[in-house]
Amino acid sequence: MFSTFIRLGAALSCAAMLCSCGGNSVAETQQSTPEGLYTGMYATVLTNPNVIDPTTNKPEVVPNPYCALNNTQSPPVYTENVITFVVATGSVYTFYPSATNAAVLNAADYGSLTFGGNVMSASLMEVIAPASVPLTATNNQTNPYAAIAGQFSPLCDYFSGNVSAANMTGAYITGTNLALTLTYSGPDLGGLDNITTTAKATLLYDADYQGVQSLSTLAGTFNGYVSTSQFSEPATFTIGPASVPANAGNSLGVSVLTGTGASGCSYTGSVSPLYKGNGYTVTMSSGSAPCKLPQTQFSGLMYLNTSSNILYSFAPDTAHTDGVLFSGTRG
Repeated sequence: MFSTFIRLGAALSCAAMLCSCGGNSVAETQQSTPEGLYTGMYATVLTNPNVIDPTTNKPEVVPNPYCALNNTQSPPVYTENVITFVVATGSVYTFYPSATNAAVLNAADYGSLTFGGNVMSASLMEVIAPASVPLTATNNQTNPYAAIAGQFSPLCDYFSGNVSAANMTGAYITGTNLALTLTYSGPDLGGLDNITTTAKATLLYDADYQGVQSLSTLAGTFNGYVSTSQFSEPATFTIGPASVPANAGNSLGVSVLTGTGASGCSYTGSVSPLYKGNGYTVTMSSGSAPCKLPQTQFSGLMYLNTSSNILYSFAPDTAHTDGVLFSGTRG
């Protein structure tokens, strides 16, 4: 489904035999994949394909009351901070930290990439964290799907639910940037049909991807929020020291993960470092009631920002119909 990566060992072997592989072999290998950590900001507009603006002869830009306050740009544009992690195996995860608290996730999305020739695409599923406290109309913030500790749901959405599909297309220069466009379509609770939310961004490579993934560095207790599409609540997650030491079967080890939300919902699972890149594979299961998604299996990505010491995690369920978001700081 996606292009095959040339493993590091093959690249090093080729580099050691320049006479047979050519002096540019490593550089060419690096240019073959969008893998890496990228950060930046999406700029978003809403359009209605059913109405053509006679001035521009393009779909009408929809003035949206759910976009950021004090937004005087025309056409109205909403910006959203993003952290995108492209795993070396071809999956892509994007975290959307709150504009008012970077340790809280507004949303996250996941997909599997198709790429080659410095172009890339993916079908994504996004989970939006519901508001912990419903917003009111007193400040034009009437979107019930606005995110906790932030003002608005990601990308200025006003979808009929907190799980959305999106198409991602773009180009990449390995180790430099991603130039991406995300397009969402779906029913709008404001009464407009076929709303399309388009987000564009050039995300810059973050050298934190080259950090050393270490279970000893990751181990600790993190206080923050846990969310699915159905709820958001304060939570504490703990990652223990390596319970399975590094060995031939698992060269980087495995740690036990436990978590508890304010409602009493519990999570148990494991974390293991990626074979490449400063991230971790996470698998977990939710407990029984009072969990909103009881006894469900989840698997995904965990990333610890080494400068801010904020932990981000997104693990979709097996059917990719929902997922668990967690973010927090060390207790």
